[in-house]
Amino acid sequence: IQMARKIKADKLDGNTTSLKKAGKKFWDHSWIHLAFVFLLAMLFFGNSIRNEIALDDVMVLSENTFVKKGISGIPDIFSHDSFYGATHHAASQLSWRYRPLSLVVFAFVYQFFGNDWMYFHLINVLCYALACIVAFRFIKKWVITDFKLALVTTVFFVIHPVHCEVVANIKSLDEILAFLFTVSSLDFLLCHLKNGSNRNLWLSMFSFTLALFAKESSALFAGLIPLLIYCFSNKTMAQAVVNSWPFFLLTLLFVLIRISISAVPEITEGITFDPYYFASGQEKIATIALVFGKYFLLMVYPATLIFDYGYNHIPYVRFSDATVLLSVVFHLLLTYISIRMCIKRQIAGFLLLTYLAGVLLMSNLFLNVGPIMAERFLFTPGFFLIVGLIAGTASLMQRITSRNPNQLFGVLLLVCIPFAYSKVLARNADWKN
Repeated sequence: IQMARKIKADKLDGNTTSLKKAGKKFWDHSWIHLAFVFLLAMLFFGNSIRNEIALDDVMVLSENTFVKKGISGIPDIFSHDSFYGATHHAASQLSWRYRPLSLVVFAFVYQFFGNDWMYFHLINVLCYALACIVAFRFIKKWVITDFKLALVTTVFFVIHPVHCEVVANIKSLDEILAFLFTVSSLDFLLCHLKNGSNRNLWLSMFSFTLALFAKESSALFAGLIPLLIYCFSNKTMAQAVVNSWPFFLLTLLFVLIRISISAVPEITEGITFDPYYFASGQEKIATIALVFGKYFLLMVYPATLIFDYGYNHIPYVRFSDATVLLSVVFHLLLTYISIRMCIKRQIAGFLLLTYLAGVLLMSNLFLNVGPIMAERFLFTPGFFLIVGLIAGTASLMQRITSRNPNQLFGVLLLVCIPFAYSKVLARNADWKN
């Protein structure tokens, strides 16, 4: 009798499972979510495919002798700085920009389609859509388990107008590829930590290597990976640092490769190459603090977008300026909160610190990156800010009010979508040529 009851119960469970599978809603399939993210990215940024070339596209594409050789130019691309092949003399002297991966993609496209710029823009849009899918998978797997909130968070990233420069300007494929392979590397690394699979570790290292060859700023994540391991596992910080040695080694090898092929620039001074050339020490640091505030405001309210923040577009300021002090206080507070969250192994803390580190790297404080600020510099750090703010706010709401934050962020997203859509379409057209 007991065996008969068990067989009957198992049969009922099997029928229930079959019914659940049969009654699974169309929207519940994971591939639908990925397709939605992909199509949304195409909808918002697809009109940039009609654009031509603009600004630095000349140096990396239309007037780059290595790229115009097609596939046969790939060895030269890997053995020289990114601007070395530019026919313009001043551009060819700009060293320490070693980003061969995007140029290799351009060489392949040029081999088959020549100077039909539509195909280059199509590659940018497709890579952006793929990067958004990778971002969604990362958020859903590791940060926000509620798939609805994870999807809403991803949509905030996908439709953000500040990404127009990255997608609509062909040259900025380096930013997209660096983001794509960096987030993939973090994803594979967390999979390795979860199941101990060496395959995932090798995939993480391979993706990180591609990120380095896409854009050298990806090296920042070698310093952030110990913090990632600490926040997403039970390891001590010392253990996390030891476990990060493969990424330290890859970064060191990349730096050695870059040093070995980098040309010595003939032009190293002047306001064109150093935005703080005429600034005093206090003015430089105070203006950098102000730029930090402007970056945050661009992420929150991207009403005014600018293609090039040239000399004096942001005048030098001193610490007597109230906006500078406000920016300093805000970012010190954000840093303090992020560190406290990291100590407690809260994921939002790692995300927010990654944003701060990314902006700091491109702030001209330690390295001269050229412009005083640029919207493309927000592409990767901005992702971590969006996810960190939403994940942190959602966690705080659930602890204080025990309410599901989906409704709040869903309403906020509905308010933002019309503004974002009109802004993105208009901004893509601004990058026509």
